[in-house]
Amino acid sequence: MTTIMRAPGWYIQGPGVIGRLQEYGSPLGNEFLVVAEEQTMARMRGLVEQAFEGTGSILIYEEFSGICTGSEIDRLTRVADLSSCDVVLGIGGGRAINAARAVAAIQRLPLMAVPTTAATGAPCSSISMLTDENGVFQEFRVYPVHTAVVVVDSAVIAQAPARSLVAGMGNTVATWLGARAHRQSERANLLGGTVSLSSYALARLGYDTVLADGLRALVAAQNGLATRAFEHVLEASIYCSGMAFENGGWAPAHSIGNALTVLREAREQSHGELAAFGSIVQLVLEDAPREEMDDIMNLFLSTGLPMTLEELGLENTTRSALQEVAEAACAPDNFMSAMPFDVSPADVLGAILAASVTGHLYQEEGDGHAGHEEEED
Repeated sequence: MTTIMRAPGWYIQGPGVIGRLQEYGSPLGNEFLVVAEEQTMARMRGLVEQAFEGTGSILIYEEFSGICTGSEIDRLTRVADLSSCDVVLGIGGGRAINAARAVAAIQRLPLMAVPTTAATGAPCSSISMLTDENGVFQEFRVYPVHTAVVVVDSAVIAQAPARSLVAGMGNTVATWLGARAHRQSERANLLGGTVSLSSYALARLGYDTVLADGLRALVAAQNGLATRAFEHVLEASIYCSGMAFENGGWAPAHSIGNALTVLREAREQSHGELAAFGSIVQLVLEDAPREEMDDIMNLFLSTGLPMTLEELGLENTTRSALQEVAEAACAPDNFMSAMPFDVSPADVLGAILAASVTGHLYQEEGDGHAGHEEEED
């Protein structure tokens, strides 16, 4: 099988880099269709206009609905078609950037991505994940062009809710487990090729970085600070994870995360939070070594990532509903086949239940350790 790897044209990260948007975007065109959710648009519009002030560039604003559906992509595409834009500028979280990417690809325009959170690797991908109007996962689409420029302003992201940074860490862990599974099974990645050495190394680097710097980055985010640890985790969650998930491949962790969206209560959680719990399920399926389980569970404990069904709002979920999740996770449009062994819906259901019990055990052990430390103090 052929090795295939794709990457954005430019990746730029640092405090204040949003002020240079026109400089980075001018080689692409002069008329920009700005796509963002209403609240993001209100918060970021001043910074964007300041960056383009006095340059003669034209900014055309269009609000994104907040849900990346086929119909929303069609609507935004019509807006782009009727405008004179020659660049699409997607600003916000993963869903907004996924929608902007689709529009850019359909209209054959370059895409600039400006993430306002570190929750996903979407800015550095050529793939858009689509849901229905209720947020239930439907499909992913691979587009023939990649993001031209990714601009990550760490000072802006430091002001985002800390929960979004944590979600990005969960997604980065799931991405590593996906790349590892594809490497072991020699299954094709999302681009139809084998996993390259580079993408596998990026997946591992992202994972190692969030293990090493995750807690310190969270402390920085809680105080609105772009420290070195925070910068490292941004790069891990946005660049390393974004490059690795399409070039490495998704596996059970993301399959479980996608499948959980069939449950209304789970849709209150972000993509990265659902994938984090899916990572525990994958570790159970793999019968992973205790040391690896400890590393991941301790990260989740320290950062607040969900470890149990209760933390996903699923404490009252019936076994039949979880069976539906297990079947969705094993559907052909999901990624359970990435595993180097066969996995059935019954296996997945058992792993979901065991993962939640395992999460409770780690939480109880963590509480016990905290109590002993307090006694020693």
